[in-house]
Amino acid sequence: MSWSGRLPVAVLGGGAYAARLAEVIAAEPELPAIELRLHARDRDRLEVIAAHAEGRMQALGAPHRVRASLDLDEALDGAVAVVLLVRVGGLAARDHDETFPARFGLAGDEGVGVGGMANAWRTLPVLDSIADRIAARAPAAHVLNMIAPLGVTTRLLAERGLRVAGHCELPVVTLDRWRAWAGDAVVAYAGLNHLGFFWCPDGTVLDHPVLRAPVEHGELPADLVLRLGAAPLHYYVEVFEPEVARRLGRARAPGRARALAGLQEELVRRFRDQPGAEAPELARRPTPWFDTALVPALRAALGGRPYRGALDIVNGGALEEAPAAVVVELFGTFDVDGVRAGAVPPRPPAVREMIGRLAGAEDFLYWAARAHDRELLAGALDALPLASSPSGRARADLLDCICRPLDSILEGEVRR
Repeated sequence: MSWSGRLPVAVLGGGAYAARLAEVIAAEPELPAIELRLHARDRDRLEVIAAHAEGRMQALGAPHRVRASLDLDEALDGAVAVVLLVRVGGLAARDHDETFPARFGLAGDEGVGVGGMANAWRTLPVLDSIADRIAARAPAAHVLNMIAPLGVTTRLLAERGLRVAGHCELPVVTLDRWRAWAGDAVVAYAGLNHLGFFWCPDGTVLDHPVLRAPVEHGELPADLVLRLGAAPLHYYVEVFEPEVARRLGRARAPGRARALAGLQEELVRRFRDQPGAEAPELARRPTPWFDTALVPALRAALGGRPYRGALDIVNGGALEEAPAAVVVELFGTFDVDGVRAGAVPPRPPAVREMIGRLAGAEDFLYWAARAHDRELLAGALDALPLASSPSGRARADLLDCICRPLDSILEGEVRR
């Protein structure tokens, strides 16, 4: 039962940053009073984080309450919204996804490329069990998904019959930055999560102020924008255009996950020692996905003002070049009734081809990770539009890294 009629909202995962989410919720004046139920597997840490978040709510004068729900069913029971921030294997697993690709000359990331494939392999079986519990305990809840890789995790939840949308701030903050330089000119957007493209519906490329802006400010080279007829998000460049990324000085620095793990431990110590007090360490990791996407979407899901932004939803024919069951990322409107996305203008030929290739690889990956089928996974790897892909023994080693069991990843690590 919820406290005093507050609307129950379950938050699964998120680590110490669930406390930051509570602060962003406290700052949103249009939210009704909610009971935030935090759930995670580490009991001691969860209770510390929840006690701190509850103290912050009180310190900020918010009407909401926060509590730790040690049992998943208890967290979900009757929830009107479920926020998914789970990372299977924690930051040690993220470190694996970010580091092993470098052995094969590839960029590492937990959401896209071969690192994203490893994450999907680990995550989908666990998420399948979570979906069971949501369907049993909160079948009518809006599920706000932020679990990487966002496309395949959202697809699983949708195929289990849940009211789900994936939420990502990156297209919004990218477009806002470019429009701050260029003005509010019209552009279209479509793609997959973190692999989206902006283009002008009338075919204008570098004469369009928004598409020219990232070139003029050194974010993208003119030759790439001309080749695509569009401006891509930075993940596409870093993972699938390595030569371009090198020219731009966008090589990924190693050790990000380990740095975040250290920061999380600092935060938990702060929360334990000074529950409810402001934690200046939080400023060292900005969380624009909470401010720009998640909390506005939560407000909309609870009956407030609709949210307009990038939404990850089942394609269903919106992009003819992608399989209908694959999750694509489009701009649309989200409210208490769900998602509405308008027709997408024709894509430039190169963008259409690339979306088709990326979506085809993701379709392979989804079925491979669902079934833990290594042959399908090999098909997903072959379909991925990598600039170079290992062959022979190196290819077999790469597949071993993608399929590496979680216990092996965590061996010798402090479980975070």
